Amino acid sequence: MDSIGQHVTEVTERVTTRAPRPHEVDALALPPGVHVLCIIRTHYADTTPVETAAVVVPGDLYELTYRTG
Repeated sequence: MDSIGQHVTEVTERVTTRAPRPHEVDALALPPGVHVLCIIRTHYADTTPVETAAVVVPGDLYELTYRTG
């Protein structure tokens, strides 16, 4: 982002879990009964959001670890 003049000062993530949508079952090759983690990640330059991404991953294959300070 710095290369386009946007210095990221903060990143937020909202993490939820849910049953997968039909196209996600196919795309992620999910076995029956596996839920997905939905991560909404937003990058901010001061108070201005400059990028938001929605990340969907199989809930049985990922572990989330956070460090705050």
